[in-house]
Amino acid sequence: MGLALLAALLVSILTVRSRAARQTVLARARQDAARSADRLLTRWWADPVTFPRGATGVMPDAPQFTWRTRVVDNRSARNLGASVVRLEVSDRDAPEILVAVEVLLPAKDLPE
Repeated sequence: MGLALLAALLVSILTVRSRAARQTVLARARQDAARSADRLLTRWWADPVTFPRGATGVMPDAPQFTWRTRVVDNRSARNLGASVVRLEVSDRDAPEILVAVEVLLPAKDLPE
């Protein structure tokens, strides 16, 4: 009986440790993706008119991540003469979005 209890305790400890390790890896990936997204947004923000509004690519400073931008329908932004663009960063090997940022930009088709 004691051996069975010890085995159950060991399995529980190993399961918890495995989950914690996976969470740690995911948290580090999200931190790295957020840093990379910040650098990319900083570069794009230099000229908001050329900000990509429907594109994909590989992060220049972190090739393990891919990025995608798309315009998000937002009536309030349209009324202001702007558009909302969502940047999503994912790991190349997993479809899960690690970081998503929405940016309010001047609409491309409006005169300055």
